[in-house]
Amino acid sequence: MAPDALYSAAFPPHAALAMPPEQTRPMPGPAALARIAAAIVFLKLVVLALDPEIRFFFGDSASYVHAALTGWVPPDRSPTYPMLLHSMGGQGGLVRLLLAQTAIGALSCLLVWALLVGPLRVRPALAAGAALLLAVEPMQLYYERSVMAETAGTACLLGMLAALAASLQLRRPPWLVVAAGLGVAAVSLRVSLLPVVLVLSALAPLLWLLADRAARPGRGPLAACLALALLSTWAGHHLYRGWYGQVAGVAPAWIADEPWFRLGWLAPLVDGTHLARLGLEPALLDTVGPPLRDRRAREAQIWSPDGLVNVLRRAGGDQGPRIAGKIAKRIQRERPMAVVGLGLATLGDHFDGSYARDRMGNDLGRHTVASAAFIDRVRTHYGHDASDWRHDRAPVTRAFESARPAYTLALLLAFPAGAWLLWLAWRRRDPVAALPALALLGLAVAYVLFSHILVYRYLHPLVPVLLVTLAVLADRPGRSSGSSLRS
Repeated sequence: MAPDALYSAAFPPHAALAMPPEQTRPMPGPAALARIAAAIVFLKLVVLALDPEIRFFFGDSASYVHAALTGWVPPDRSPTYPMLLHSMGGQGGLVRLLLAQTAIGALSCLLVWALLVGPLRVRPALAAGAALLLAVEPMQLYYERSVMAETAGTACLLGMLAALAASLQLRRPPWLVVAAGLGVAAVSLRVSLLPVVLVLSALAPLLWLLADRAARPGRGPLAACLALALLSTWAGHHLYRGWYGQVAGVAPAWIADEPWFRLGWLAPLVDGTHLARLGLEPALLDTVGPPLRDRRAREAQIWSPDGLVNVLRRAGGDQGPRIAGKIAKRIQRERPMAVVGLGLATLGDHFDGSYARDRMGNDLGRHTVASAAFIDRVRTHYGHDASDWRHDRAPVTRAFESARPAYTLALLLAFPAGAWLLWLAWRRRDPVAALPALALLGLAVAYVLFSHILVYRYLHPLVPVLLVTLAVLADRPGRSSGSSLRS
């Protein structure tokens, strides 16, 4: 049987009759795509002309530069972002990186627009508004100018969501394979995206269960699509973990220091019994410098020479990662509510004004100093003067800093907006609309539960998904559920 015949059998053409009217709206043509692309590029170029300054964040940026120049694989950061930086070449490479990340940011805006006018069938004006708003959103602009992996990671996540939406709306299972690949790319750039990527790329076909019976595939085709999604996701991440382990010289992993990060995240809940069970002296905890019970000191527990992580690194030797992983798993298993409490307390830090301002200052690089060796290396290899790298008075920096309360609002809004859209998707039998809702809720929950400290840049991928969700919510109330059912 020909592929088209197989698709037709699995997804009958008459199924479209059960769709809400917004899902049958014709897609904009190439002219509309050209207009929105031109508008996005114009905005990006205007802001680029106003603020072309390259930013660094330490030690991430220093690690990426070192990795790009030497081939070293970071044990605690993206192994693929240095490849992008390396591809930019030598002299003038950072300017080329700035232009490339600006183009990637423009692509993210186009993905938002295409997702909205395509699978989600949002009115073109709303879709264009969301895309253009993202084009000038301060955090997106700031990280387009930073030697950081945020811009590329978010673009891959949005690409994954667009591919999953296409698989649901177009009834074309091969898009599931594309989504799995983009999900792996997103995780290789930002490992914090792992929970959302794994769940959505593996289980997205189950969203067809939200559709009317006439619009969903039969049990056999649905099971086949689910198997394809699961296999593609498993295979992609299995191959990536194996590749990373090989190039980093460690066991297969998403990132080598993952057990240490989990231990630092849970540091306030560690006590002497955890060490004793694994054959370590509980008195080791007395040698930890940063206050162990201070949840705001968890960043210091990870990076300080006398922090919990480095104390146990020295004591555990080759068994250190295994010890860290066992302690973290035991805490999660035995004290889940305490873990949730840490997350909620970190969320509450957004409302401590002086502390929140200080944390924004950290994201802007005000707590670190560029070493003379780094400045010399960047000047030698890239022909760029990195001695003045904060650019506090530049327009994008000032806009990012001024928008700090808006990011807290965005995080809080993500929960009711995601839940509302998910309920609306269930009410309207709309599987595609459930996708951004679940992505938004997943990103918000992951931020609250897994952040070791208040970090605004961790909200980078949440902002465009929130814009997609709000655009769908603004579009859907214009048509009553009764009209959908009559249709």
